[in-house]
Amino acid sequence: MRVGAVDIGSNTAKLLIADVSRKDLELHVEPIHRASAITRLGHGVDRARRLDAATMGRALAILGGYGSATARHECDSVIAVATAAVRMASNGAEFLDRVEAALGERPVLLSGKDEAALAFRGARSGLNLDPPILLIDPGGGSTELALGKTGPEYRESLSIGSRRITERRLARVPVVAGALTAARADVADVLDDTVLPERPSTVIGIGGTVTTLAALALGSSTPEHGTLLPIETVTSTIGLLATMRTEEIAQLTGVPAGRADVLLGGAVIVEQTLVHAEATELVVSTGGLIDGLALEAAERV
Repeated sequence: MRVGAVDIGSNTAKLLIADVSRKDLELHVEPIHRASAITRLGHGVDRARRLDAATMGRALAILGGYGSATARHECDSVIAVATAAVRMASNGAEFLDRVEAALGERPVLLSGKDEAALAFRGARSGLNLDPPILLIDPGGGSTELALGKTGPEYRESLSIGSRRITERRLARVPVVAGALTAARADVADVLDDTVLPERPSTVIGIGGTVTTLAALALGSSTPEHGTLLPIETVTSTIGLLATMRTEEIAQLTGVPAGRADVLLGGAVIVEQTLVHAEATELVVSTGGLIDGLALEAAERV
């Protein structure tokens, strides 16, 4: 069975087209085509509580292309979801109407907890991890946490994301004195309201922030699934990024186009979540919400 999955995030829109088969009562995903594009859909939403017309237009053009791709690949089932930026925006419903026209499918507006559950399912694929497992998914508008053994028994959506913390504290780069301290304190304050039911044995991270941090650490644009990222490496990377202009960050090996302006904010979220979980390292997963979404699409057929 061939499925298409579309994830409309606050900073990135992703497409996965995959063949899904069942083996030993479990569904297995074989990717056929992946695409990812920076939309900056969440730009300014934390302040204005509206999606900007220009960013909506950019996102709709990308999503129209994704709709053409799912038709070209003859998908049996297509599912699309939207996340934090659309949840927060007063014109989110209008945007979803326009996405339906462009994509051919109306996106489901996920709650933060549903977002965390799908991410947990997709991130663990192909990895042998010691439970309990804590998932970190630092998005542009929110950060999703999920904790469990074989599935997410605890889920939380934090109202802090890489774009939101950047716009609040880290918009001026190189970072001015005190701004980095304030950003760390803001993230720590949000995490202090989150009480994990147990200490995780393994912390796993997904998304563009995590894979870019791993790429910088390895000097490679394509980190492997399961790469280990020590907290000391995250902290030293934060120190480096804080001294650089956005244009300089964009030129570093492994930093995708459009990621440079929010990378420092995302790194602070990763670092502070590891501190909160009393963890010394992060397992990098190249899977995530969209892989969980592909499994969901297959189950709906």
